[in-house]
Amino acid sequence: MQSFDRTRRWWIFVETVGALVVCLLFVRHATTALRHGDAEFLTDLRPMYCAGAALRAHADPYAVEPVASCERRLAGPQEMPLPAPLPPYVLEPFALLATLPFGVVGALYVTLTIAAFAFASYWMAALARVRTSVAALALFWVCFYPAVNLGQLSFFAIAAIAGAAYFLQRRGFVAAGVLAACSLVQPSLALPVLAVVAIAHAPARRALFGGFAIAAVLCVLAGPSLSLEYLHAELPSHAASEVFMPLQFSATWLAAQLGAPPALALRIGSVSYLLALIFAVLAGVAFARRGRPALGLLYAASAVTVGGTFIHLSQLAVALPAGLLLAHLARRGRTFVLVATCTLGCEWLSIWYQTVTRAVAVMLLKSATESVVLAAALRKRGLSLGRAALAAIAFVLACAGVTVGVMRFPVGPPTIALSGPARVAPEGPLLSDRWRVFQEDTNRGRVIDRIVAAKLLPWLAALCIVGFGAAGLFDDSLLRREDEPAP
Repeated sequence: MQSFDRTRRWWIFVETVGALVVCLLFVRHATTALRHGDAEFLTDLRPMYCAGAALRAHADPYAVEPVASCERRLAGPQEMPLPAPLPPYVLEPFALLATLPFGVVGALYVTLTIAAFAFASYWMAALARVRTSVAALALFWVCFYPAVNLGQLSFFAIAAIAGAAYFLQRRGFVAAGVLAACSLVQPSLALPVLAVVAIAHAPARRALFGGFAIAAVLCVLAGPSLSLEYLHAELPSHAASEVFMPLQFSATWLAAQLGAPPALALRIGSVSYLLALIFAVLAGVAFARRGRPALGLLYAASAVTVGGTFIHLSQLAVALPAGLLLAHLARRGRTFVLVATCTLGCEWLSIWYQTVTRAVAVMLLKSATESVVLAAALRKRGLSLGRAALAAIAFVLACAGVTVGVMRFPVGPPTIALSGPARVAPEGPLLSDRWRVFQEDTNRGRVIDRIVAAKLLPWLAALCIVGFGAAGLFDDSLLRREDEPAP
């Protein structure tokens, strides 16, 4: 007993020190980048900040000006401004934040992201019955690192969904409803989550509708006409802007690559999202009614990413929490879903612009991190230490081998062109229109190159997780109930 307590205290000490070191490193990185005006740091936060400033000045936050001038002032004159395709209820808080300097807002964002990462890690560790450090490692590369480095809001939605799932499992319906409503920062992920909570968890509806009321008030403050512009102009324009963007994981991108004209590809993406949404809601409700409420919520958010017009890796990453929980509940096929989850967690897209040596080194680091998750989960289910270690080593070597194969593909043209004259695009009424022109000029007719090859791995991994969950729908014996003890 004393030996067990000593081991537990040692793990708590290691986790605490590791968490403090990671936080200090990111705080130092953020402070240095904000002080020197690094144009590649918080790239996606700048458009939201500038759109909020435009909204505060009673200007159109989706139009070229004054947002473009604001972004160039913050990032440099050669930077092509990026759109902020967010609903008014998300932009309205940025109107308040725009009264502060961007450096202060950036520091506040990094702090909130670290806090969200800590909460999400704790919630997922409790759901999947693993240590908090293991859950943190699983979420680190594909969820936390892009969010804290690029300034993306998708991770806040993923953390909110994980929190809602955690509280649903513990019948904390008010907290679950509040957190589910918070996922509205990413509407495409939030829709199935909100529907599942409203249909299958009646005690959470009041809190959920309270969140709707707050969003409605924020839309009124921003102006009803802005909500109409978002639905009828900005949303379609931004969906059309990345039909050929190789960083997309959408049905629209796939249809365009198979030869469909942009208008038809967008219709295919819209229909596929509707079908995926219907399936996601039905699956989430079915899981909830079979004693798996947390899985119902996480799986619904994951299943909706199968279709759509606009899906980045930051949205696809919502399948990772679902994979962790599926691995915990699985009676059979546990190793399969664990490998898929760890593969998704490696975040493959960042290797495409590296040299072969650097790409292999980066993937060795990421796969080694995820292999700890794999080994810990296998050990927890009774596999010996030696076999779990062999499985982890095999996973790392396989990832390194696949990386070498990916790097044999040609580099291809830049997808974003972070600086330089290539980012100057023709004028348009909306910033999303200018982004569409740039993407079409850069990526139309793009062949299978390195970045397309790299993204096939996380895409296939997410599809495997969704497919495994679908198998659990049709074969109820495949998954345990959440209140059923693990063997």
